[in-house]
Amino acid sequence: MTQFTIRNVDDNLAKQVRGAAAESGDSINSFLLKVLRHQFGFPRSGAPDRNDLSAFRQGWVDDPQAEAAMGEFEKIDVDAWK
Repeated sequence: MTQFTIRNVDDNLAKQVRGAAAESGDSINSFLLKVLRHQFGFPRSGAPDRNDLSAFRQGWVDDPQAEAAMGEFEKIDVDAWK
C-alpha cells in the first residue's frame, strides 16, 4: 500500500480534521481515507478500517503447561520485599 505525507497543514484545518475524526469515532487516518474514498467515488467499505491484530485473534485456549509456568510468577519472595 502507498503512504502519503501531507505538509503545511494550517492549524485551523488540522483542528477541523481532528474534531471531525473524533466526532465520527475514527482515527485521523481512517477519517481521511473515508473522505478521499468519498471524494473520488470509491464505494464505501462495509466494515470499518481496522488497524489492529483482531484478524489473528483465535480466542482463549486452555494450556495447562502455560498455566503451570505462569504459576512461578505468583510466588512471593519475602526477602526481596524487605
